[in-house]
Amino acid sequence: MKLWIGPALAIVLTATAASAQTPPAEGAVTRPEWVRKPSAQDIADVVGRTVNSYDRIPVGWAVMSCQVTAAGKLDACRVIVEAPDPGKIGKAALQLSSFFLLKPAMKDGQPIDGGDIVVPIVVAAPGFMPRPTYAPGRPSFILTPLTSQKPVSIRMPCPFDPDKAAVCEARDISWTDEPNLHETAPLILAAQQETGSSTAFCEFTAAGLLEKCRIEGKTSPAAVKVINQTLAQFKGPTLAGGGPLAAPAVVALVYDWKAMTKTARALVANDKRAP
Repeated sequence: MKLWIGPALAIVLTATAASAQTPPAEGAVTRPEWVRKPSAQDIADVVGRTVNSYDRIPVGWAVMSCQVTAAGKLDACRVIVEAPDPGKIGKAALQLSSFFLLKPAMKDGQPIDGGDIVVPIVVAAPGFMPRPTYAPGRPSFILTPLTSQKPVSIRMPCPFDPDKAAVCEARDISWTDEPNLHETAPLILAAQQETGSSTAFCEFTAAGLLEKCRIEGKTSPAAVKVINQTLAQFKGPTLAGGGPLAAPAVVALVYDWKAMTKTARALVANDKRAP
């Protein structure tokens, strides 16, 4: 049974339950499906309990790996990777595991123990969304040349300026379609690049494609291959505030090899243990 990626959580849940599947063949094992996920209030309460009244509420993300019981509960959960403040978000993620309920894996019509799930959890705050880096191309930005000295949160040299003199503002974007983390996990491990980060600078065209991409950062040939394979899977960029990204545009996609490798290693290990 293959692995699947659980829902990313924020103060508002954005993931939906698994879609209906073709009836399984006799003796086949079906994967668990989501029945219940923590509410926004559940997340706020659990995160609030991880800090005392003198601390600010932590903002960040964590990825945990869990086993699914025949009762549809999450068990034996462990944090794979978290940022930016190790300990706090991971602790909250583990406490949230009891709020999940799944339709368990089934064999010959009977629920069984088995199946591992990887659950990303993102804790945001008003006006600030953390930038998870456990997946290829996260975070992603649209780059716009600055024509004034207005304050911006992120600046970087405009990548296609031959003189490297122009400065661009980087604004967060998300994607309607992006690489399946389970499918890319073996590729990430095969790249054997467990440190550093790479950034792909691309032109987003009116045809909805990423073209003329240039990769920067300390990147091995195998890692470059992984980046090029995943870039073709990014579709439908949207601005952080909502609405589609107008083409043409210049975008930047970040590959954090340490975080991606930790997540990919857990995915592949879970796949080997699956019934």
